[in-house]
Amino acid sequence: KMIPPSASLFVTTTKDTSIAFAIAVEELMAKAGFLINFTFRPIEVLMLVALIYFILLYPMTLLAQYLERRVMQYA
Repeated sequence: KMIPPSASLFVTTTKDTSIAFAIAVEELMAKAGFLINFTFRPIEVLMLVALIYFILLYPMTLLAQYLERRVMQYA
């Protein structure tokens, strides 16, 4: 019963805090803001940021769905 809420919380935390980029010197959106100010190309930069978030979060979502289906078989 706890897998869907836990997985959702993990994905939300990743999106809200950019936890995957905490190891880097600066956070992803801060770098994107700098790049937007430097290049004056906000659409391209934000599309790249969205793609990075999608690449990070989509596998997590698939794993959560797999675990939920797996657990529901035995419930």
